[in-house]
Amino acid sequence: MKLRFIVSKTANFFFFIDNLSEWNIYYRKKYNEEWIRQLGELTRQEKIALKNFRLIMQKYEKIGIPKKIRRCFYQKSDDMKASFRKIAKLLSKKEVNILKNSFNIFQPRFERMWNEYLIVLNQNQELMSFTYRKLNKKINLAYSKLENFYGDKSTQKYLCSVFLIISPNRGGKAIEKDVISIETEKLDPKDEYRFTRLWFSIMHELAHARFENKKYKNWLNKFLEKKIILKSELTKKHNAREILREVITDLTKVALYHLLKKEDRIKLETYKYKKDSEKVSDLSSLEKLIRQELNSTIKNYFSTKRKIDTDFLEKCWNLVERYS
Repeated sequence: MKLRFIVSKTANFFFFIDNLSEWNIYYRKKYNEEWIRQLGELTRQEKIALKNFRLIMQKYEKIGIPKKIRRCFYQKSDDMKASFRKIAKLLSKKEVNILKNSFNIFQPRFERMWNEYLIVLNQNQELMSFTYRKLNKKINLAYSKLENFYGDKSTQKYLCSVFLIISPNRGGKAIEKDVISIETEKLDPKDEYRFTRLWFSIMHELAHARFENKKYKNWLNKFLEKKIILKSELTKKHNAREILREVITDLTKVALYHLLKKEDRIKLETYKYKKDSEKVSDLSSLEKLIRQELNSTIKNYFSTKRKIDTDFLEKCWNLVERYS
C-alpha cells in the first residue's frame, strides 16, 4: 500500500460549501459554527445560494449523484473548470449554472479562510508525509491485517490519495475506492498522542473506501433482512446497515493500535456509562462501548487471519441492539 497526501483548493472549496449547505445528516455542525464565528454571519445572498445547492443535492441523493459530484472536485488536477466539465455530464445546464453561481457567491468568504489555512495544510502535508515514511512498515502491516479480515487481498499494489481538508477538528470521508479525505486541525509533532491518533482516522476511512464494495454491502443487507430492527433514537438517525458498517470499521482501529501499543503512545477511548442507563443515542458512544466488548474478539480475528463472518456480525449486532 502507498499513501499520497494532497492539498487541493477545489476539494476544500467543495467541502466548505457542501458542509455549510447541511443537505444531509452527515454534515459537521461544529465546523459551520466555527466558520461563522471566524468569518461572520451569512448574507441573504449566501443563504439563498446554499439553499439552491442543498435542493440539487437532495433531489438526486437516492440515485447517488451527490457522491459523483463530490468526486469531480477530488482530482489530481486542481482545476475548478475541469470539475464543472465533469459535472455537466451529471446535471442539466441550468443545474450546473446554479452550482457555479453558489461557488461564485462563496468565493470571497472561502478565499479569506483559504489564505489562512493553506499554510496549515502545507505544514500538515509535510509532517504527515514524513511520519508516514517513518511508520511505513507498521502501517502496511496494519493494512495487510485489514486485507485478511475483509478477505479481499489484491494482486496489485494499492495506491490511495489522501486529500487534506481545512477543519477546526478531526474527521474523514471515503470518496471512492482509492481516494479518501482527512479533516484535521493544525498538527503538532510534539503532541504524539493526538498526532498518532490521526492514523486511526486514516485507517478507518481506508477500510470504508477499499473494502466496502457492493458485494460486502449486499452481504450486510442479507444479514439484516433476517433481523427485526427496533426503533430507537439511534435508528432514527442512521439506517441499520450504516450502523453495522460503522461499528465494524471502528473495530478495525485495533489493527493499528496493537502495532503501535509497544511504543506506549496511544490509547483507545473508552466509554463510561451508568449501569442503570446503558442505552446510547449517538453512533460515537455506541462504537466505544462495542470496542470495549469486542476488543479481544477483533484481536483474535486479526492474529489468526480470520475473515469476517456471520458469527462476527451476530456479535456486533447483538451489542447494537443491547445498547441502542
